[in-house]
Amino acid sequence: MDEQSVWFGQGGGNFLLDSIVVRSPEQDSSLSDLSIKFALFDGDTSETTDIEYSVGIAAFETNDFGVEDAELSIVYENLSNLAMRNYMDLMVTMPMGNEEATQAALLEFALAELPAALLLNPAIALPRIVFVHEGRTFDANFRLAVDAQKLPVPVSFLRPDLLIPAVRADLNLDADEELVNDLMAWQAANSVDASFPQNPDYELTPEMRQTMIDQQASMSLGIAEAQGFVIRDNGRIKASLHLADRVLDINGTLMPLPF
Repeated sequence: MDEQSVWFGQGGGNFLLDSIVVRSPEQDSSLSDLSIKFALFDGDTSETTDIEYSVGIAAFETNDFGVEDAELSIVYENLSNLAMRNYMDLMVTMPMGNEEATQAALLEFALAELPAALLLNPAIALPRIVFVHEGRTFDANFRLAVDAQKLPVPVSFLRPDLLIPAVRADLNLDADEELVNDLMAWQAANSVDASFPQNPDYELTPEMRQTMIDQQASMSLGIAEAQGFVIRDNGRIKASLHLADRVLDINGTLMPLPF
């Protein structure tokens, strides 16, 4: 541990669970081979720390849903030791139960700490987002990084457009089209149910609900395809988005940003 910053050190750990089964009159659930790992180590400089997390599941099943070979990994690169230490100190003294005061304190913290933290080349990445559902695969990765050499000095959030040249982002997606449709339908179902809660003055029949879900799910994917953000390719949905030097590359089509 760093004596000058007791919140930081180097090391790692993991948690493994062979299996767990939960049964109830309404639903049964089972999970096997759960793995949770984390690691902390020095960043590019002595002022920063890198943190990695990963969660893996061999299989998870309920009455109406199941996934296999799922993995999610998250990497935080070049986090400011000073900002993290100040954040931890803030959490210890944060007033509990006062949401407005908490939000105000967090906003004040962000405005005070982020300018210096961005000068340390921070990044966040999700290098693996993968799972299999009924034999259909989903594979994606994402990374967002800041190049401090391209930041205006001093850093000011009054002109966020001046920060864009320093941002680099990469997103790649390769998923089964039917699986993407199911995910869109699930999201649409949540949206419809939230928009039309149980109301005795308005009767939403199961047929009307399903029609709205199908239309919304199809429209969402159709709009994304029409705008070029996703490509249908032999039963797969693919996307490759990259942002660098104020130019957005959308599946090979370059789009310079207007700021």
